[in-house]
Amino acid sequence: MRVKDVYLSKLYGIYNHHIHLDRDGLTIIHGANGVGKTAVLRCLKCIFDWDLEALSKIPFRLCRIEMDNGVIISAERSARTHDKSTGVFSGAVDITVKKPDGSIEYAQGLDTKMLEFSESVAESKPWLSKLRKGLWQDLRDGTLVEAHEVIAEYIPGSKKRKKHNSVFFDSIRNSMGVKIIDTHRLSGIASDIKGGAKVLECVTDMVKQIKIVNAEYAKRAQELDQTFPHRLILESQTRYSPSEVKSRLLRFESRQAQLSSIGLLAAFEGPVLPSDIDALSDAKLEAISLFIQDSEKSSIHLMSSQSVAPHSLS
Repeated sequence: MRVKDVYLSKLYGIYNHHIHLDRDGLTIIHGANGVGKTAVLRCLKCIFDWDLEALSKIPFRLCRIEMDNGVIISAERSARTHDKSTGVFSGAVDITVKKPDGSIEYAQGLDTKMLEFSESVAESKPWLSKLRKGLWQDLRDGTLVEAHEVIAEYIPGSKKRKKHNSVFFDSIRNSMGVKIIDTHRLSGIASDIKGGAKVLECVTDMVKQIKIVNAEYAKRAQELDQTFPHRLILESQTRYSPSEVKSRLLRFESRQAQLSSIGLLAAFEGPVLPSDIDALSDAKLEAISLFIQDSEKSSIHLMSSQSVAPHSLS
């Protein structure tokens, strides 16, 4: 699953942006200083990291993220947060998630003041153990308690119509790996030790993550290879039609080329598509169908590792 399009309206009260992310290549965001290149990327990171405090500090009206599977994530402020003198929107942000079937789920958003207030309230509740800002664990039953739940539960007269976080949205956030490196903030720092250390830290972390992904891929591929004969002989298999085999093998070949181009897989030579699939026997179709399924499973880790927000360049 990948981000396909990002829409941001009334950024700083004046800018509207639409960014389409290329699936097979690198998307570069460029523009004049001050138009919101970094703000767009920060919105993505804050939403997927569920950092509502940082998100509430970005002055926009609507941020809509469209995924390639039809899911639409929207972060929106109401018109009541609009400052007519400056045109800037601020305050609470509500998150909604539209599923591919058209149904909508809600995820609660709080403004900075309410978040700070929830912190003060939670300090008076000894059974709430703070995990991070805006999130506690109830020591009585082990449940996680978020800021909006603190407000709704412990403030007399507060609205009881709580918006619960979307389990569907949580599953999306947990599956996405979003990082942002402010490279434009590091210009002209050749003599700045701290800046150099920051760059080195980012590069080291990226190398570490790539090694982890490759290790997971190798482990998964080895497990599938070792059990392939057993599963082929003793288990019932899904047999694809010749046309489905062609389609999946071509897609697999394209993914291999893509992963090779960015250094996650060694370069390969020659096509993986057999010359005459239509003439294959049922037994061979069953074997190649299992091979395709195994290949798709083992490449999941590598494909998910590409889910990184594009770097801001200026």
